[in-house]
Amino acid sequence: MFRKAAAKAGLRFGVTEHVWGSYNWFATNKGADKEGTYAGVPYDGNDPANWDLYHQPHDIPARASAWAELGNEPVAWKHEWLTRIKDLVDQHQTPKTIIDMLIDIVSRNGNLLLNFPLPNSGELDAEELKILDEITRWMAVNSEGIYSTRPWKIFGDGPAASAPAGGRGGFNEQYRQDFTAEEVRFTAKGKAIYAFVMGWPERQAVIKPMGTRSSVEKVKIKNVELLGFRGKVKWTQDEKGLTVRMPEQKPCDHAIALKIMAA
Repeated sequence: MFRKAAAKAGLRFGVTEHVWGSYNWFATNKGADKEGTYAGVPYDGNDPANWDLYHQPHDIPARASAWAELGNEPVAWKHEWLTRIKDLVDQHQTPKTIIDMLIDIVSRNGNLLLNFPLPNSGELDAEELKILDEITRWMAVNSEGIYSTRPWKIFGDGPAASAPAGGRGGFNEQYRQDFTAEEVRFTAKGKAIYAFVMGWPERQAVIKPMGTRSSVEKVKIKNVELLGFRGKVKWTQDEKGLTVRMPEQKPCDHAIALKIMAA
């Protein structure tokens, strides 16, 4: 069902999972050839300098060590695998987290592979359906700023976007927190520039890189729209940036998209 839907929408469809092989692999890489020219020469996995790739010997965390002491290491690894997968799901189980990640990745010229694991029934469970529904409703409003777009001159602006290179503002989700209205991400299509404000501003959104004296690019703005809002928004452009007054009601949950047309 999902493969057909992806193909119909022109999306790439893939299925992948790699963690299961680690148990056999970290046992194998600690050995050596039994015959031949290199018989008895330890594999690279025996060198502590390589353990970030090959795992430490019997690398089973303390929470699974009780099983290992009983000599049941395959069971211990199953426990470890389940714990890590659960942690991965817990980190990315909210629609906002996924939507924030989608916008951030697209603004940096990346692609997001979205995976919904299926139980034996082949049907998404209630929590997955809720997340999928929220993403679908958000995309119905804002997909124009995602599909067929390209990166702008800069990917974004804000505290996370301004973090030093190699800091905690990159693709590494380990340290990433939910974005707020202080963060902005950009995409472009033709003469349109899409500024995603990653939260709902109380009164107005200020897009600093769109100022009349911007060091990024001096854009003469012709019109500004708020995707999902049927009325016209009031806006001004000056040295401080593009200031857009927000309507009383937000057009969607999570990030909002301003469509900025250049003259």
